[in-house]
Amino acid sequence: MTETYNITGMGCAHCKATVEKAIAALKGCENVKVNLEKGTAEVTGCVPRAEIEKAVTLAGFTLAR
Repeated sequence: MTETYNITGMGCAHCKATVEKAIAALKGCENVKVNLEKGTAEVTGCVPRAEIEKAVTLAGFTLAR
């Protein structure tokens, strides 16, 4: 299953890499692609939204509702 999430606060390639690393570390995540220009993360796998939100928040960014 692939879901797309809106993430706010990213402004550079380092931000993108930080978000990708945080989400990729989650159990059940098979793949993650962050689009800096669109402010989105496309996550493939079985990861609950709450876990993604927690990882993104701990990385210093916000998962939009």
